[in-house]
Amino acid sequence: VLAAALDAGISPDSVWESSGFDQLVCGSQWAVDNYEGGGSGPVSVRDATRRSVNGVYGRLMEKLCPDRVADMAERLGIPKIPASQRVPSMALGSAEVRPIDMASAYATLADMGEYHRPTFFERIDHRSGKQVIEQPSKPERRISAALAWQVNDILKGVITGGTGVAANIGRPAAGKTGTNQAYRDAWFVGYTPQLAVAVWM
Repeated sequence: VLAAALDAGISPDSVWESSGFDQLVCGSQWAVDNYEGGGSGPVSVRDATRRSVNGVYGRLMEKLCPDRVADMAERLGIPKIPASQRVPSMALGSAEVRPIDMASAYATLADMGEYHRPTFFERIDHRSGKQVIEQPSKPERRISAALAWQVNDILKGVITGGTGVAANIGRPAAGKTGTNQAYRDAWFVGYTPQLAVAVWM
């Protein structure tokens, strides 16, 4: 949602109402509550991201609608999201996504907009020195470096002063926490320029 919003020209410093709501969004009734960061009154996109304020992201989804957000997710590296899962609540995690795909999408951000297909290995060397197999990753430009930089800049705030401060490892890093209703699922995806990791419990 963040990348789609920035790509649509929404400023990270634009201010949105942060309270929860229950209303029609892009043709579907949707109730949004704030679980982690709370929310009431106006909050910037940057601060809402840092504090995980769902009310702001619900309103961003209302502006963007699911297809635009799903298309951005797919550009970043998430496999095609079925029409049945392209609903407003996907903004807060209702679509099914595997951890490897989440790590891959955030790795696209880490590599300044270049996607690398996930693979279990790139190269195997035999003890004789003979190379057994090599499968180097071929990058694909998926989003502009400028858009990736902007998303990265905002997601650094999650680590330095938001819901992901426990992941502050003392070097440049960015990421996002995520928790669904009743805390059935908890996510953290974090990355440095060289490494992206997704954790799902």
